[in-house]
Amino acid sequence: MTESPNFSIIAQEVPVAELHHLQPVVLLLQTAASRNERWTKYGEEEASRRNSAQQHAEHLHPLDSG
Repeated sequence: MTESPNFSIIAQEVPVAELHHLQPVVLLLQTAASRNERWTKYGEEEASRRNSAQQHAEHLHPLDSG
């Protein structure tokens, strides 16, 4: 099994003059991270809404225990 590359070493090997070529990659990663963060927040909010709605429904119509 091969190990994951050490990204800090890779970054150190890129000449400073070439860093501008990485800008689109950095922007893509930032955009993906931002979208992931928003979807995670949306998912947490949606789960909270569903949980609240379920609790409200159970309060209005408790399940028969017998």
